[in-house]
Amino acid sequence: MSYEKILAEDRRLVILRFLSEAPAHSANESVLETALTTIGHIVTRKVVREDIDFLSNAGCITTEWFQDVTIVATLTRRGKYAAEGKEKVNGIKLPSL
Repeated sequence: MSYEKILAEDRRLVILRFLSEAPAHSANESVLETALTTIGHIVTRKVVREDIDFLSNAGCITTEWFQDVTIVATLTRRGKYAAEGKEKVNGIKLPSL
């Protein structure tokens, strides 16, 4: 497995975990970018949007545009289960026990 793939899978798990702790299980892409950077994932907005698209296509989040400027991501049941390690989703790291 490549280093880039390992990082991508970890970022996606981190996004799901942050959303599981967020009020209403939602956050915008700017907040997610800051959260990822805070724990050591140095990312661009483009990378965050790519991960949001991946997670949305995997059924782990839903998305909507706020004022046609920023994406708001909301955790789904599948995303919650993936964040907890109750469901394996390809492309998302399993959390450690």
